[in-house]
Formats: sequence, structure tokens, C-alpha cells
Amino acid sequence: VSHVYYWQLCMFGLLIIFVQILFSKIWSKYFRYGPIEWIWRKGVYKK
Repeated sequence: VSHVYYWQLCMFGLLIIFVQILFSKIWSKYFRYGPIEWIWRKGVYKK
């Protein structure tokens, strides 16, 4: 069983945050609404 150290968890957390920021910037270039809001609007307005 491998041990996960605190610094590895911190690095993994920072990587996730970086990927989310990158995805958010790319998404907002091409779409007006976020992905969850887009799904929500599709369900509410049924267009």
C-alpha cells in the first residue's frame, strides 16, 4: 500500500484548481453561460 503524503495532496489540489481555471477561461471565450447554467436553462425553457 502506497502512502500519500500531504504535499502530494496539496499538489494534486493545486493541479485541479489550475485545470478548472483553464477550462473556465476557454469555456467563457465560446459560450455565454456556464455548463451547469446551460443545462439548467435547457431543462427550464425546453428549447
